[in-house]
Amino acid sequence: MQELAVPETIAFGPFVLEPGRRALLAGGEKLPLSSRAFDILLLLVTHRDRVVSKDEIIATVWRGVAVEENNLAVQVSSLRRALAERSDGQTMILTIPGQGYRFVGRVEEHIPAFSTASPADASPGPEATRTMPSPAGVVVKSRSGVIRAMFGAAAVAGLVLIWLGASWLLGSPPAAPRLSIAVLPFRNLGEDAKQDYLAEAVSDDLTTDLSHLPGSVVIARESSDVYRGRAVPAEQIGRALNVRYLLEGSLRGVDGVFRINAQLIDARNGAHLWADRFDVPGGKISEAQTAIVRNIANALDVKLVAIESDRSLHERPNDPDALDLYFRARSIRDGAETLDAFTEAQKLLERAVALQPSFVDALTDLSLVLLAKITDFDDPDDGKDRAQAKQLIAKSLTLAPKNANALTAQGWLETIEGQVSEGDASYLAAIAADPNNVTARAGLALNDWYLGKPEETIAALTEVLRLDPQGPATKRRLAVLGMAYFMVGKWQDSIDFLLRGLAGDPDVSGAGGDRLEFSHLFLIAAYVQSGDKARAVNLYADYKRLWPRRSVWRLSSYFCRAQLEMHGFQALKAALEAVGMPDYAKLDDLEASSAQETDARQGDFDPAPPHVSGATAIDVAELMKMTAKSPRPVLLDVGIGAATIADAVWIPNPDAAIGGLDDFLNHLSRRPGTPVIVVGTGIYGWSGYRAASLLVHAGVGPVMWLRGGEEALAQSGIPTVNRR
Repeated sequence: MQELAVPETIAFGPFVLEPGRRALLAGGEKLPLSSRAFDILLLLVTHRDRVVSKDEIIATVWRGVAVEENNLAVQVSSLRRALAERSDGQTMILTIPGQGYRFVGRVEEHIPAFSTASPADASPGPEATRTMPSPAGVVVKSRSGVIRAMFGAAAVAGLVLIWLGASWLLGSPPAAPRLSIAVLPFRNLGEDAKQDYLAEAVSDDLTTDLSHLPGSVVIARESSDVYRGRAVPAEQIGRALNVRYLLEGSLRGVDGVFRINAQLIDARNGAHLWADRFDVPGGKISEAQTAIVRNIANALDVKLVAIESDRSLHERPNDPDALDLYFRARSIRDGAETLDAFTEAQKLLERAVALQPSFVDALTDLSLVLLAKITDFDDPDDGKDRAQAKQLIAKSLTLAPKNANALTAQGWLETIEGQVSEGDASYLAAIAADPNNVTARAGLALNDWYLGKPEETIAALTEVLRLDPQGPATKRRLAVLGMAYFMVGKWQDSIDFLLRGLAGDPDVSGAGGDRLEFSHLFLIAAYVQSGDKARAVNLYADYKRLWPRRSVWRLSSYFCRAQLEMHGFQALKAALEAVGMPDYAKLDDLEASSAQETDARQGDFDPAPPHVSGATAIDVAELMKMTAKSPRPVLLDVGIGAATIADAVWIPNPDAAIGGLDDFLNHLSRRPGTPVIVVGTGIYGWSGYRAASLLVHAGVGPVMWLRGGEEALAQSGIPTVNRR
């Protein structure tokens, strides 16, 4: 945008705006505006003759960093609040629907009689002006060609130090925005001067990457650059840049490996809040740069969210805003992979969305939490959660069609619903919007796993773990990597990665996660195949104490046809049989124990009750007799689809479909009195029980229920089809 002449002071209403000091005064008091809010105000005031579009504001204030309009709305909202509190509610910033914002306050300017634009342009007198600095960051910028041409780098440093000293004399600075951070120039500690470029590029990329955090205020790189090579106390830098946090680091090339140290510092007191070291293979500089940035950004993302969550609990325990609730939910989700933790995060995000319905990051995070509950845990609210996630994703994409996290959530939902190709397309769109989106890249890798492509899974997950080796999802990715290595017959690699994935996990008896169970199963099988059957038998005894009601068929039913046809799957099946896992569940053994069961749990680990009120429980022999009669009963299969009768009406993802049986019920309403036989997955799946109960309640029937479900059909040997 063309640079404009900026007055020394701009007065409007009870306010005085001083661009040079980056200060907004009211009654002589400096108001606590965030850096971005100040930049927006200055931009609107200096262009008050017209409407300033949202795109123009974002491009100028965020300097090309990709951000959602929600970030702009949050800053404008805080700015309006600050102005309204000191002006008896006067409206000074108008929203022009579909266009942008316009400043409508009455302005008086005082223009100084000197110029810092350049010596050639200087013309003393009352009409002299000075060039407006870029709104993003500190006024004095080390990359300013004008200042460098006049004074050189030494003068820039001197001006900065003078300005820093002045900031102490001006009194207490405004409170720094809650998630404000400056990335200080990383230092190259190696002897190769060529690596100076890498250190500088890492600083640049981190500045961009951290801007993606919701609510973040990341100081422009040029502003942080003035501290290159200078020993300035953290507190002074924090006051000057008005930030809460400083990120500093160093880089050294050692024996073909880049060793990076990074520290997060509290800008108020210089305390170290977080520090970590990352080792990245040298290779190509561009690849190393990407890996370094992703390593630091992903680890710091988790840490900053946790710090801000703790801070909000301390500062606003009883009156959190939407961003507080978002940080608290993220911190819980990042800290524990349990159903209880994700359910707690869900409640916090629902409150955040209720407070701010257009908060895209909260909407997408809530959908991701719900999808994780469905796929990673024994979710008792599977159907309800799936329907809610679908609505949230649709709303997110309406508000922000190119939001990478929303596209990632859409890809995950499509994969859950069996639309893997569509899921791939959504993940690729997410990566196009944000090439650094590790979750989308991991989604593509998992889709390769679901499609029975272990070699591709290994390659993709290895790259994901290189870019994000310590993220909250690392254990899950290590587990899938271990399973993929098993499928290609690399038993020791499988054992190594599975053990890494299981290390430090929460008590599996309380986690209820599919990953934990399958990690144990593949580990048992890998020990069998590697020749250590004794250890495998001991592990299976521990496994049975946690999951006592599993059969080989039930576990096989979770694999798609492409996986079932692989040699690795046959090795898994043989190993589980070798340690004593039964091929099929035994219905007779469960009648006595399940007689006391209630529908309180409704999970995948407990047997459904033996009877459905108003329906008749039948076995496979009775089903065969019924289907031989005319008219033939309608078969409704709400199981997993691994072994279903060819002419049955199959509704996949049954827990989500229980509320979606309308079409089936409408069909039956045209055939009153038609017998219906409901088939679920098996005695440990509640989908058949719930569907039969719903049909009885709807008044159709008579209703019969094959309690043994698809597992009983498979065991009987009658012809079935695999629809997975």
